Amino acid sequence: MVFKHYFRCAGCGYHVIYCTEGAVPVQPGRTHGDALKNGAVSSTEHDASPPGCIGVLSYCSGMDPKTLKPCPTAHPGTKQVSDPPPPTPNPDWNDFADRVQAAWVVYVNSGYDVASRGPNHDRAFHPGQGVQRVLQGSAGVLTIHGGLYTVSNSLTSDASLKRNVPGQATFIYHL
Repeated sequence: MVFKHYFRCAGCGYHVIYCTEGAVPVQPGRTHGDALKNGAVSSTEHDASPPGCIGVLSYCSGMDPKTLKPCPTAHPGTKQVSDPPPPTPNPDWNDFADRVQAAWVVYVNSGYDVASRGPNHDRAFHPGQGVQRVLQGSAGVLTIHGGLYTVSNSLTSDASLKRNVPGQATFIYHL
């Protein structure tokens, strides 16, 4: 089961979402900027917060701490997301999932070396249409070979898959 945890920035007032496999909210970073670097995503499509915002994060219970009214975006604090349905068998997806898993194994075996955390950065591998269909139907969360990945926008490519590693740099597979 996947859980989305909502956190509110005290500096700019925007929310971030952090996905985990556990129901207990785990803060992705002390500040807004740190949380985004560690795999959290903005709760709005176009986050207007300043780049590298240093506002401190706190768990959002759904109530605005200043006005004691419900948050305008009605965040539930923690929301359970049902497991994504297994993808229909297709060779594009199987090949892609095996490539992501192989890159993950290299990252783990390297001792979480930062140089190994962003495979396919040069976009040498182009996923097929079968992969695109699975990603579009994923609602932003995928399980690949037992690992939880979030789909997000990438600064260097169209999209990326991110897998959080507690205490280490987030693993990013570029698409």
